[in-house]
Amino acid sequence: MALVLALAMGPASAQQAGAPPAGNGMVQPWAITCSNQAGSDTMACTMTQVLVARDSNQRLIAATIFRPSPDAAALMRINLPHGILLQEGVDISIDDGAPTRVPITIADQNGSYATLELTANLVLALQGGGIINFGVKAGNGEAVRLQLSLKGFTSAFAKL
Repeated sequence: MALVLALAMGPASAQQAGAPPAGNGMVQPWAITCSNQAGSDTMACTMTQVLVARDSNQRLIAATIFRPSPDAAALMRINLPHGILLQEGVDISIDDGAPTRVPITIADQNGSYATLELTANLVLALQGGGIINFGVKAGNGEAVRLQLSLKGFTSAFAKL
């Protein structure tokens, strides 16, 4: 599969919005989407950032942040590509911080998924950071690091 080969060839990296693509991928800024759920007067919003392969335009990783209910803690759903070792989970770190391992909980025809609760301390770290790193292992065991930019995270998160 071409995506697996692209992952095995090296890490993709994020860049600032408007900057030329860096590494093997292009990252888009945090996008906010809001909807009125089931006739409720309350708008439910999500924020998403996607890293796509520069040469194939395939999604390498996406992070979507949402609140399952208005007073619930925010969750980050991480959409990962096919061709990774599911049992290894995904290591998440901010800038050069220590990684936290998050289990991959489900996989389907669109990829695999991990979900992380955003504690108050983690939100503060994300707001103060520049890059969020996601480490996975390709099917051949090679470590792959994917990155998303945290530029604009604070203003997007405030809209949730």
